[in-house]
Amino acid sequence: MQTVTIDSVKLLHWLNARKITPPMASERAGFTVDALVDGNTDIARPKVERLAEILNVSVEHLALREPTPAVIYASKQDVAATKRPINRGGIHFYNYYTLPSPKGQISPVLIDILCPKDRMPTQNNGHLEPAITINLGPGNINGLWGAEINPHTWHVLHACRDGGPSWVMGDSYVEPAFCPHTYSRASDEPAQILSYTVKSNLESFLAGANGWAGDRFEGMVERVAAAAFPAAILKSYMERHGYDATSLAAASGISGNALTAFLEGDEESLAVAELKTLGRILAMDYRLLLKPITNHDPVGKTLCTIAESRASIRRFKSYTVASMSAAPSLPDLTGLFMKVDTSATERALDLNDHSASHYYTTGGAMIFRWAGGEQTIEAGDALWVGPYVRHGFSGNGSLIKMGNGEGTTYLDQFEMSNSYQLADTLRRGWRDRQTWTPLHHGGAK
Repeated sequence: MQTVTIDSVKLLHWLNARKITPPMASERAGFTVDALVDGNTDIARPKVERLAEILNVSVEHLALREPTPAVIYASKQDVAATKRPINRGGIHFYNYYTLPSPKGQISPVLIDILCPKDRMPTQNNGHLEPAITINLGPGNINGLWGAEINPHTWHVLHACRDGGPSWVMGDSYVEPAFCPHTYSRASDEPAQILSYTVKSNLESFLAGANGWAGDRFEGMVERVAAAAFPAAILKSYMERHGYDATSLAAASGISGNALTAFLEGDEESLAVAELKTLGRILAMDYRLLLKPITNHDPVGKTLCTIAESRASIRRFKSYTVASMSAAPSLPDLTGLFMKVDTSATERALDLNDHSASHYYTTGGAMIFRWAGGEQTIEAGDALWVGPYVRHGFSGNGSLIKMGNGEGTTYLDQFEMSNSYQLADTLRRGWRDRQTWTPLHHGGAK
């Protein structure tokens, strides 16, 4: 019979959330849950299904997930073994190769660009997930980002070809959700890109909204898109807290004309101090009312040329680095060119990021070190490094570093900034084994 390993921390969380004590759960499930509460335990799936039904959750909400490693290494040969051809438009269009990541997480991919220069590349439909893409060369490539041809939708992504710093590999760009895109060679030279298509922060919301009736969904879209987004959000909170423009102006002391202008889409009509006042009255995070910063072109993408990357070259700790494309609308999505030129005897673990990092070795030979060991790496090798894993590189070589929010997203950081007694809350919540009421077999710890 199939068994499921119960995660005792998850079980205790849902017992707390549903206000069900272990004796209640045992009585309703028809078996004792004491062993499940005390530690991770394998039990028959039908029993897990009964327990999940009592707690009104899925089995996956109670099942133990594999622990996430600190580091995953893949050699050049390991990456090459993931090769799979993609046919599009009746030709062999791409080869894909996957870089390492933990199970269930998204990985960057290497893509051989095979569409010839004299052929218009077949367009895709875009996807929910945003992405950052870099031309690794050696050839330039044509990029297409829409059906209508203009300078924003059809132009060259250049590779390093002018004798400049070769570790700054090429142009890079960030694309938003559902941006159509495709590529072809710009010459007879081969070309390859590195692309990191990451999980969208809208994914969970849309997964829930997929269960709504169509009129509910359209009503939501009409509300949030009716005006500038800050205005739409303010209207939503006013609705929820029972305010109209007149009563909110009176309660806040803000000019009714200025408030009305903001609600009609004038994002500059209220000062930050006034937005904070509205936040206190409506019990909302006033930062949702700030005008977002954008730097994208008319089709939504943000381009960074080789020249712009070179202009950003700077020393950072024991490395020389250069920026890639970045968009403030997608703050979790990051890329960095890195040059390593330190003695192999230096053992500094001077890198420590709040989210996971992917590294792809573009040249040279280096030693990668972390608290759990070390690994020699060379061109074509790849690494995944978990959040808050202290690590570093030495030797002579170059890397591309990419990341997203797997670890701590900017949405997590917003939530942390609003949390009462943050450090205490995080420490209590980590592997929390206390219950909302004393345990029947010894009391709360």
